Amino acid sequence: MNSKNKIRVRAYGMRKTNRKPQCLGSNVQVSKTSRNTTSARTQSHGDCPAVPVVRTRKRLSRVVIYGCHGRKALPVKVDKKGRLVTRPKIRARRQTLSFREQRYTVVAMDEFVPLPLEDISHAVQYVYLIHNMGDTDAQVFVQVGTDHENLADDLEGILTIQPNQTTVVTPLRFSKFVRLLYRCADPEKTTKLRIVFQAQIMR
Repeated sequence: MNSKNKIRVRAYGMRKTNRKPQCLGSNVQVSKTSRNTTSARTQSHGDCPAVPVVRTRKRLSRVVIYGCHGRKALPVKVDKKGRLVTRPKIRARRQTLSFREQRYTVVAMDEFVPLPLEDISHAVQYVYLIHNMGDTDAQVFVQVGTDHENLADDLEGILTIQPNQTTVVTPLRFSKFVRLLYRCADPEKTTKLRIVFQAQIMR
C-alpha cells in the first residue's frame, strides 16, 4: 500500500454518513480506493468494507434581513463586506411654469367697469393687453388688493388708449388679486375693447 494514501485517524473522528461503519477500533488505517470511497483496516477486525466519505465545506452563518415597503417585504441590501447600504432619499420638488390666458371683448361706456379679479399669488409675470377697436379714446387703470373688498389703485394711474391702438399694462405693485377697469373717454360715445390677461404661473 502506498504510504501517501495511508491516513491514520481516530475512529471517533470519522464523519457521520447515512451508512454506519461495520468495524471500530482504537486505531484505523484508511486507504483511498476511489475518489469518494475509502477502505479501512483495523488491528482487531481486519479489513472493513469501503464506506463513502462526505467532504463538507466550511460554511458561515447567514442571516437575511427584510424591510417593509408598503405591503411588500424586500431584502436589505449590503455591500461585499456585509455592511448595510444606506442612501438618503431626498425628493426635490420640480417647479414648472404654466401659461394662463383670459380674453374679454367689452363695450366701454362713460363709467368705469371692472373686469373679474385675477389671482396672481403664484404668478411670475402677468400683463393686460388692451386693443381699442372703436373710434373713440378709451381709458383704463389697474387695481390690486388682498381680497374682493380691499382694493387700491395702482401707481400708473389712468391710461388713455387711442383708436386702433394696443397697449400693454403691467401692475407696478404686487398683491394677491389684480383687476382692470375700463371706460370710454367721451361720455356721449362708446368704444369696443378687446382685453387679454396673460400670466405665467409657477406650480
